[in-house]
Amino acid sequence: MDKKDLATWFESLSKEEKEIVKLRFGIDDEEPLTLKEISLKLGIEISKAKLIEVKYIQKLRDLTDKSESSQTQESIKNSEEICDFTSLKYLLKRNFTEIENIALGNSSAGITTSFYDLDAMTQGLRRGDLIAFAGRPSMGKTSLALQLARNIASQNLPVCFFGFDLSKEELAYRLLGMEVGIEIGRIRTGRFTSEEWELVHEKNTKLEALPIYLEDKKAISIDEIKNRCRKISLTNDEKNLGLIVIDSYQLMEHSNKDDHQAQLEKNIKELKNLAKELNVPVLITGPISRGVEERENCRPMLSDLRDSDVLEDYGDIIVMLYRDEYYDPDTEDRGIAELIVTTHRNGPVGTVKMLFEPQFGRFRNLAA
Repeated sequence: MDKKDLATWFESLSKEEKEIVKLRFGIDDEEPLTLKEISLKLGIEISKAKLIEVKYIQKLRDLTDKSESSQTQESIKNSEEICDFTSLKYLLKRNFTEIENIALGNSSAGITTSFYDLDAMTQGLRRGDLIAFAGRPSMGKTSLALQLARNIASQNLPVCFFGFDLSKEELAYRLLGMEVGIEIGRIRTGRFTSEEWELVHEKNTKLEALPIYLEDKKAISIDEIKNRCRKISLTNDEKNLGLIVIDSYQLMEHSNKDDHQAQLEKNIKELKNLAKELNVPVLITGPISRGVEERENCRPMLSDLRDSDVLEDYGDIIVMLYRDEYYDPDTEDRGIAELIVTTHRNGPVGTVKMLFEPQFGRFRNLAA
């Protein structure tokens, strides 16, 4: 093979094409990546990476003389088969580096939420995870999802928020209300004091700078969600999203009108695939059975989920929201919300307590 000719051809490639070749074939002594890994790393379609891969292999074949042709093709075939795996050596090295960085405080296992007790239990929201918040109405599911969106976006990580219950305008009002600490009714009517006008203006300007993108279109497919999220990810320097929220996932448009339950299960599976493909945590909110309110203790359990079987199969973290004062106004836990972590594939389960201010739709850390 004429390596000089190969080098000349390589230099004729664009910067992105060179990077694909290097990553796919382990040039510069790096571990070869699969096409899917390259797609996620560079934020490109798998088909584009595949095209460059084929071009490179064809060039290798073109530069190989007839006497070596059979041997080279077999070598390339074997190389492709090996590259579809990742060696244990590479994984252990990468994992150990990650462990060291976490131990030194240089990084975290997941994306922090700024809710200290929740982060302590989950180590942040892990990329590729499907997370579910479930509860009865008025428990604060949407409010908590909005606050997570706000907290993660403040780290300069874009957040895509798909609301299937509230309009995007209403979601924006709620974000401003919780940011300012003023009731939604007063926010909508502009009944502020002169000091509050100044505060509202300041907080509104702060929120405008956050990379949060809202959509309330119900007739939207998973593929459309994926395409929109990929476009938004390109606005970030690291080409990464921080979070995708699907609020009230059970209200998504269903193509299978005859079997509503089967479509819900399909959507959950596709949302988990979406999290893995885009390498981003996907948070969904949904209901639980009203049967929980027929018990003496109304704290929800995993079996109260309406889609418990499929969520148990695909959910990495499942959190039940509960506020005792909703059922007992005289409770000692007035103003306290419980986040009951019932499923956690990569860590412990348990209950996280937080302050909840229903007049602002706002959650706060219980202890500073």
